[in-house]
Amino acid sequence: MRSKVLPSPKGNITDAKSFTYRARFLLVGTIGTHTPVAFAKEDPIKAGERISNEVMSAPNPETAINGLSQAERETFELYNTPSDVETIETETLQAATMANKYCRIDGVTFGQKAILGNTLYTWWQRVEICGNPGVQIDDVRILEAGGETKTPTWSYDGNANTPTAYATTGGQWTSRSSESFSQTRLNRRTECVTATIVPSGEYRATSTC
Repeated sequence: MRSKVLPSPKGNITDAKSFTYRARFLLVGTIGTHTPVAFAKEDPIKAGERISNEVMSAPNPETAINGLSQAERETFELYNTPSDVETIETETLQAATMANKYCRIDGVTFGQKAILGNTLYTWWQRVEICGNPGVQIDDVRILEAGGETKTPTWSYDGNANTPTAYATTGGQWTSRSSESFSQTRLNRRTECVTATIVPSGEYRATSTC
């Protein structure tokens, strides 16, 4: 019914405390779509990762950023600035049966892409749906909601709000969760999963808050 199941990324959650932010990064919201040419022999995404690691490992990241060449600075910004959101995976971990009653686990994972095309971070929601297929949903529980990042300049800071699931009109249920990410202490982003579960048991998720 949906794409193949991947293991839950729960174990990859990055503790925000492991990051030290000593610089305010100038990340321009609208940057030209051209690719930096200074690293023609190096993959642009690998170059962005390398530069970001060098900046974050420097004794003074702010000084390191100011010392970047124009091409390095552009690559750094393109690598770290958010662009589009993609659906990485929707999954059914346990298939529904046609028994009178059933419970199954469903979920979704979203990813925040950078302008350069790399994934900055991901967030997800897993729910348990119980009911009578095609008739009604009796209960929905959020089993897990979380996020992770492997980008040196970003951190995952935990749930922005308490995940919740509740019944709405027409026999439908809604599950909501939100995750907090930060690129600097003053640049926090909240990412969400809002899902509608219809009486047939179908789980329909979006990244809107």
